[in-house]
Amino acid sequence: MKDKGLSSIKPRPTAPTPTTALPSLPTTDLLPRIAEIKDAVTKVAEDNGLTVRVEKDAVVVLSVDKKIGLVKLESNPKMIGVEMISTGTGKDTATLELMVKVMQAAGIPVDDSFADTLNGAIKTRQNSTLIAGKYSLSVEPSTKLYKDISIHIRY
Repeated sequence: MKDKGLSSIKPRPTAPTPTTALPSLPTTDLLPRIAEIKDAVTKVAEDNGLTVRVEKDAVVVLSVDKKIGLVKLESNPKMIGVEMISTGTGKDTATLELMVKVMQAAGIPVDDSFADTLNGAIKTRQNSTLIAGKYSLSVEPSTKLYKDISIHIRY
């Protein structure tokens, strides 16, 4: 091995490397809106016994088994002032209520009864546009999956 450039062989460590000697973890450059709302959405999730995965451009509330994203609030860096919140597959009324709580945590002024509006949109399969404060909400039920719904949020 010395002919390949190795100058010495050190003994194998017997203990883990101290954390002070480890390189720092890379930072995730969150989009400003995601950085702004992640703590509030995390609190909503924890209050409901759920966990959150924070991505560069999204906050995802995960199911209890952490396998399914129940509600995803994402921000698009190419379209300033546009966000989208959506549900994952096969959800129930409780998921729609969670979606409303996440919207409220993100500062979007919708009533708790907005979950009924979303449920009605799923049943009728009709797109609609609503105004909530300074936000324009485009409610779009999925054309492929019965219980899925997306809301495009413009401000």
